Amino acid sequence: MRARTIMSLLAVLALAIPAGADVLINEIDCDTSGTDTLEFLELFGDPNAPLDGMVLVLYNGSDDASYNDAFDLDGFTLDGDGFFHIGNVDVVPTPDIIIPSNGIQNGPDAAALYYGDGVDFPNDTPLTLDNLIDAVVYGTSDGDDPELLVLLLAGPQVDENLNGNKDFESIFRCPDGGGGARVTTEFAVGVPTPGATNDPSCGGGPEPTDYNLCDLLELDALGVPVLVGEYVHVIEPLLVLQDYGTIATGRIDNAATDGTCCIYLFDYNQDLPLYEGDELDVIGVVDFYNGKTEISALEITLLSSGNPLPTPELITTEELAVNGEDYESCLIQIDDLAIVGGDWPLEGDSANLDVQDETAVPTVLRIDSDTDIDGSPAPVEPFICTGIAGQYDYSEPYDEGYQILPRKLEDIEGFVPPPTQACCFDDGSCLELTAEDCEIAGGVVYDDEFCDPNPCPPTPADNSSWGEIKSLYR
Repeated sequence: MRARTIMSLLAVLALAIPAGADVLINEIDCDTSGTDTLEFLELFGDPNAPLDGMVLVLYNGSDDASYNDAFDLDGFTLDGDGFFHIGNVDVVPTPDIIIPSNGIQNGPDAAALYYGDGVDFPNDTPLTLDNLIDAVVYGTSDGDDPELLVLLLAGPQVDENLNGNKDFESIFRCPDGGGGARVTTEFAVGVPTPGATNDPSCGGGPEPTDYNLCDLLELDALGVPVLVGEYVHVIEPLLVLQDYGTIATGRIDNAATDGTCCIYLFDYNQDLPLYEGDELDVIGVVDFYNGKTEISALEITLLSSGNPLPTPELITTEELAVNGEDYESCLIQIDDLAIVGGDWPLEGDSANLDVQDETAVPTVLRIDSDTDIDGSPAPVEPFICTGIAGQYDYSEPYDEGYQILPRKLEDIEGFVPPPTQACCFDDGSCLELTAEDCEIAGGVVYDDEFCDPNPCPPTPADNSSWGEIKSLYR
């Protein structure tokens, strides 16, 4: 009974909407991987229908007013399949109107289609229902915006991050045009389809394709993964090579290997703690960040824990600099290192140091402030470093910028701890401490190296004279 009442109400409302209401906002992708260069907004309606007299407006949820100038649609038409889309220059097929990257905000925000002209909606125009044809209110795991929701007749604020995969999914009507004007009940979340029919499975999406990890890492001539953007399942279990929090906290940020090849697992939307020796079944989307191949949008199953790590591969700085792709995301070791550029980081700082071995070819030693290495004494040269082979190259071809990233202080072999000495206290007790720690503890450094036998003088009979005795042992 309730469903019939709602449908009857919507039917009455539809009669009051002009014929242009047949054109609907059909799909929005507001948040994409990296710097948001694949955003788009799609309209749908009768094939070849003119869009004259219509204007597309984007609303900011922070103040419920428009942002940027509106898109005047005079002179445009839907294509032969009924689609029209605006978007970034990298969107395929090429959008009918090009917008800059980050041109569509992530939410909570709204897109609205009106009768009118662009001049009617300058930047910061207040929200209005006048001449409204269609609207969609959306976000990326944001709380509802009640002021924007008045644009809708029925349905929720649509969440592009519903599946925890906002960088690689869009919101869309399923089927195309489903739900009708100002109704979001038929919106789904899934694979983006700009200028084309929406996913008929309504976000169920395809099954991942099985790949051997080494095959998945194939690169094109520019160093970009051939399978970038593909939804994949790694056939072999992957072994995690460093603990959660050693490079970053609050997200999955771990190197992993199948025993032959290696890849980075990265997901801003998950903070599942992964640890050295965890064995995983991994599904996700092949991604790419500054030269480094990754799997993002992760679906992870923990198979076992506490497994031994592979022995780090012993290489030279020259091999890392010249053939870094062979080692990327794997556990490596470089011996006989000397620092030839940069300063060892203070506590709380990160640093990129130039280091080289006997090959005299420099590479980068990256010390991350999330490790326990920053703030430690610089190692005595030559030293040994074990770590994850990384890459940070932001221009094509992506064949430079290789690094070694130690995971913890134990990965640096060459530290000489400061010497300890006998530290005497008021009660005559003795501890072997560094001079700095002795002072912090309120003791007095004594010349003897060891506390056995105890070199500290006994407590004076009248404790008042201990301060005078202290001065004899500085």
